[in-house]
Amino acid sequence: MKFRSWTYDRTEIDLVLKSDVASLDDFTPSGEWDIVALPGRRNENPDDSTYEWEDYRLTWKPEDFDNMKKVRLPSKHIWLPDVVLYNNADGMYEVSFYSNAVISYDGSIFWLPPAIYKSACKIEVKHFPFDQQNCTMKFRSWTYDRTEIDLVLKSDVASLDDFTPSGEWDIVALPGRRNENPDDSTYVDITYDFIIRRKPLFYTINLIIPCILITSLAILVFYLPSDCGEKMTLCISVLLALTVFLLLISKIIVPPTSLDVPLVGKYLMFTMVLVTFSIVTSVCVLNVHHRSPTTHTMPPWVRSLFLPLSHPSATSPDCIPHTHLSPSLLCCVCLQTRLQQNIFALETDSVSEDWKYVAMVIDRLFLWIFVFVCVFGTVGMFLQPLFQNYATNSLLQLSQGPPTSK
Repeated sequence: MKFRSWTYDRTEIDLVLKSDVASLDDFTPSGEWDIVALPGRRNENPDDSTYEWEDYRLTWKPEDFDNMKKVRLPSKHIWLPDVVLYNNADGMYEVSFYSNAVISYDGSIFWLPPAIYKSACKIEVKHFPFDQQNCTMKFRSWTYDRTEIDLVLKSDVASLDDFTPSGEWDIVALPGRRNENPDDSTYVDITYDFIIRRKPLFYTINLIIPCILITSLAILVFYLPSDCGEKMTLCISVLLALTVFLLLISKIIVPPTSLDVPLVGKYLMFTMVLVTFSIVTSVCVLNVHHRSPTTHTMPPWVRSLFLPLSHPSATSPDCIPHTHLSPSLLCCVCLQTRLQQNIFALETDSVSEDWKYVAMVIDRLFLWIFVFVCVFGTVGMFLQPLFQNYATNSLLQLSQGPPTSK
């Protein structure tokens, strides 16, 4: 066996990084998410390696060792770069499996460790469930600076060759970048941006469509006649159904955060306001419907606004003194008085019918207003996130900031 002496060299090491994403797990309420990375898929192309560097101490001449150009050694027996995920969420900085390192005769080392990274990122819930998230993963050496280990980005985009599609998220882009700090020449890191878009089918079926159906029941309140006596019962039933529905989904589906109001939360409040509005208008309509001439006098502007034809006003007959009248004339006066009472009763019924007609007109007016507000409010609320142009560059600018040295 041959031994050779070596001396310590302070020359910096160029470390090449490349990532290969395997799967993407869901967010937790605290804003954590898991990425299963296979940063070293084994194949014949060494460019797919995750960590690549050179160690002059691990060189040999192939002709001295039966033309052997590569060896595989346990990774714990050689020097390894301490590159870790800086924005780690669970405190587990080690890789999942310390696989063997592939060492070439010229000192080139390829290390292919699989790892599960749990990172923390800020969740933007403004357009939930039609939201798009940008989560960054920053890799950097824990103890070495740029003068000792210089990180080199192998590819500008993370690989998705072994990616398993997620049931809730679609990956839009996986760009990578190398960051330097102008104020600190020793700082360097590699950052990957995971831009993902939520699949809204589950929330559309279980959240949005039930709200639309409950709102449709509130529309039927205005179409229900006031004489049936079930108008307020239907209103309260719709409000109770919406309240129970909100209690069931508020702590289960919607992300609990106070930074912003989710789009689905806005729509739920919009539906609640519409149902409350239907109850208030139903009370007003019933109040107008049950008015009578003995309790309310119909103003002229109400008659001219809601009634197509005004009934002729009754004129009070002159009081005919019936003193010193003959029996035949007195009988005529009694008949005339009875006739006036009948006419007054008919006019009273006519005024009551006028109030009912006014209530029906108000009911139909609020029906069309409610339909207009409900349809255009729903379309306008959900149309914006569906057709919003998510620019990757703008999302990256929001996530990028001046890097800070440790």
